[in-house]
Amino acid sequence: MIKWHRDDGAVVGTLEPERVAWLRSRLAEFHALLDWRLSQYTTDYPLGEVLGIALPTEPTDHPPLQAVLRMHVPDSEPAEVRLWWEPELIGGLRAAVADAWRNLPTEGGVVRLADDPQRLRAWTRVLLSLRIAYLATWVPEALSAPLPDDAPADQRRRYDRACWLRAVVDTLGEFTGLGASRG
Repeated sequence: MIKWHRDDGAVVGTLEPERVAWLRSRLAEFHALLDWRLSQYTTDYPLGEVLGIALPTEPTDHPPLQAVLRMHVPDSEPAEVRLWWEPELIGGLRAAVADAWRNLPTEGGVVRLADDPQRLRAWTRVLLSLRIAYLATWVPEALSAPLPDDAPADQRRRYDRACWLRAVVDTLGEFTGLGASRG
């Protein structure tokens, strides 16, 4: 069960300690994934050399990153636009992931977040993005439809973890009145 309350300028969440430990591990993996993508950017193209801006030269073929990028930049945008906006998106997510990771306890299940709408939205955005990347990695069929009741136990467990991430976001959004975004 997830419970939120306010305490001395903070939004405090009580989560199961084993879920917090799991979340810390997934955030560390997500941060590494974002770093990996950032390392692929280059200025070795005409506009990049002129402007000194490192950009991806082509869309990623990595399914979790594709899913996260689609969540934030619609496929209806031309490829050049998606590539142009990707570094800002990935860089912003990377910073927000690091902030979210710092806000998770190393032991126990009490999470303290600054009662600041911008930071709370960033935390929500990170968890929704992590959820999409996690589903794309471990339960990709659940991105397009709910998992069937007769799904194998290991697949069900992974799906339940993704649902738990959504529940964290939803309960935080309901408590703060900020709501949740896509994901």
